[in-house]
Amino acid sequence: MAGIRTNRLQFEPDNDETMNNDISLRDYFAAKAMQSIISQKEIHDSREWVDCAWISYQVAEAMITVREKVESK
Repeated sequence: MAGIRTNRLQFEPDNDETMNNDISLRDYFAAKAMQSIISQKEIHDSREWVDCAWISYQVAEAMITVREKVESK
C-alpha cells in the first residue's frame, strides 16, 4: 500500500503485474468489513450477499465519520 492521500488509497501489486487501481477509503473500509462478515457467516443466496454489501458500506460510513471527528481534534 502506497499510503493514504486525502481519502484515497493507492495499492501497489505484490507481483510483477501492474495495477493502477485507486479506490476510495470508503471502498477500502467496506471491503475490510465485508471480509470480516463473510469470514463469520455462511452466505447462501444473492439476497444475503446484497445485505452483506449494504452492511459493509454502513460500517465504512461509520468508520469515516469517526475518523473525521478524531482528525478534527
